[in-house]
Amino acid sequence: MAPERHLGEHNLPASDIFSLGVVMAELSSGLRLESPWPTSPVSFERLIDPMLDYMEVQGAEVLVELVRAMLSFRPEDRPQAAEVAAASRRLAAGLPAPDLRAWARLLVPRARRDPNLSSMDLSVGSHEETVNDDFIELMTVSGLTEKDD
Repeated sequence: MAPERHLGEHNLPASDIFSLGVVMAELSSGLRLESPWPTSPVSFERLIDPMLDYMEVQGAEVLVELVRAMLSFRPEDRPQAAEVAAASRRLAAGLPAPDLRAWARLLVPRARRDPNLSSMDLSVGSHEETVNDDFIELMTVSGLTEKDD
């Protein structure tokens, strides 16, 4: 829960950004933030800094800047939802496999056409070579861009 909620303030869109930042930090680090939450920015930084440092050690350093901003103590210091989405798209673009939306755009129509495909393992790794080749072709032919989001 966002610090402002612990301090009895109203829920804000920035509170949801904070909560998403907690989820991203916990998933990326494998660590869990402990409650009760500190009620000052300094004590809060002492709580999250070890987790962010550990994220870097675990190879999630590209996320640290975004997550740190999302976990800002003051709601007005957190990024807007559109900024988080844009930063997430930039980070996803650097991954070796297509994102979930692109993967689904590629494989869901195939599964509808081919009943046998729906019983197969459709994870990206299971058909990586074919999926990535088809994904590149799909992106080229369809002209899919961030504007489709």
